[in-house]
Amino acid sequence: MTPIVQRWAAFSVLTFASWGMAPVVQAEDALTEGEPESVLQARTFNSLYAKFCLKYLYDLDSLRDMMAPVPQLAPEQAMLLLQGQPGDAWPVHDANGDFVVVVPKLRKECSVAGRAVDTTAVSAFFAKHLAVAPDPLTAKTLKDEDLVPSADEAAQGAVPQHRVTYEWHGPDAPVLMRFTLVTAPGSTQGLQAWGTASLLMPSDLKSE
Repeated sequence: MTPIVQRWAAFSVLTFASWGMAPVVQAEDALTEGEPESVLQARTFNSLYAKFCLKYLYDLDSLRDMMAPVPQLAPEQAMLLLQGQPGDAWPVHDANGDFVVVVPKLRKECSVAGRAVDTTAVSAFFAKHLAVAPDPLTAKTLKDEDLVPSADEAAQGAVPQHRVTYEWHGPDAPVLMRFTLVTAPGSTQGLQAWGTASLLMPSDLKSE
């Protein structure tokens, strides 16, 4: 089972309501008449990704310091999101929904996980803000693919997903910025969106 499919299958058995969410953020947008609640949840997902992962990508220690007062997930729950690696996982709750901010210790990486979000709205945010890089950086699309679980994976709870990855790099830059979004609109029990921002050194690319 691939790591992404494995994470989705394992995480689907957890219940957000049992995590003791901390009120870290406040709702910033109101629903327009006729909009489903999932659209508002997508806005919060996008806001968390921008305020936490994009803002602190070059200074993850400051993000850890800011989140220090927030209770973390129990180790056995965080382990599923961290793929068994050391790191931090903070549940975040606001009026729009329940989310998790995940920061591994051994990689320059930050992720936001969300459920019951409008995956079309989340995908549109990534396409608008990350598919094009500001000058003098250059953006390219590394992946834009459907991930279909095998019969065995589906039996363990995996669902079809879509993955898109954008990469930013500059002239003679020693690091790359990579932004990945995995969505599972058909998921009803687990995650529907997992957004990751990463800094990669040349040595990281050699191991891929």
